[in-house]
Parts: sequence; C-alpha cells; structure tokens
Amino acid sequence: SKMFRHFGPIRESQTEVDQENNRARVVYRKGTDAEVAYNSAGRFSIFGAKAVNYELSYTITEAFKVKPYVVSLGEEDAALCLPS
Repeated sequence: SKMFRHFGPIRESQTEVDQENNRARVVYRKGTDAEVAYNSAGRFSIFGAKAVNYELSYTITEAFKVKPYVVSLGEEDAALCLPS
C-alpha cells in the first residue's frame, strides 16, 4: 500500500493486509522507517473509523555472514574468520 511505503521501503513478500479480519503486518527494510511509521500511526486509518492497536517488533531477517580471511603466521598460513 502507498500509505505504508510513504515511510520507507517495505518487504513486499512479508507484508500482508487482511481487510476481512482488519489486520495488517507491514515489514520495513529498516527499523528506523518502522519506528517513524509506528509513531505516525494515529494519523492514518487503513481500516476506517475503528479502534486500532499498533505493535512494533524487531526481527533479524538475514543471517550474519562470515567470510574467511587468510592471515600469514610466519611459516604456516591459517584461516581466520571475521564478521564482514
């Protein structure tokens, strides 16, 4: 929905709007965008004039990636894994 995108890019595949049950789940790419949307939630009403509860939760959506780096230790080489 354009209303949600106003605050920042959303993850379309994870965002759901259920008009029948008056529920929505909007997943933003950045937590800061979600915070702005949450703090502005009282200014818009996607479900009309109904009492609405809002909830903000944080999840890790991508696994941390570890890349190997080769570090010279004199006569032998060893692989050292550091977070990228």
